[in-house]
Amino acid sequence: MATVVFAADALTDLELAIEPARGAGAAARAVEVLRSGLAAFASHPLAGRRLDGELRELPVSYGATGCVVVYRFVVPTDEVRVLAVRRQRELDALP
Repeated sequence: MATVVFAADALTDLELAIEPARGAGAAARAVEVLRSGLAAFASHPLAGRRLDGELRELPVSYGATGCVVVYRFVVPTDEVRVLAVRRQRELDALP
């Protein structure tokens, strides 16, 4: 089972992706959906669509929109390195 590791910028991106959720209940639901989507990386690290080279993206939907997680799976260390988290409405999902 792979380990999921966040780059510092990805943690900031994650906060910004959740921020638009209105109200404490909506933010909590967004966090839960994102957590379950990110947990899937541990079992299925190659589930996302290939972008460029080793970069992959995985959309995680919640509410009317959601976010796109940009990551790289590092086979020798069995790590999923989350590089960026972008709202789906943003055009540039690459870090």
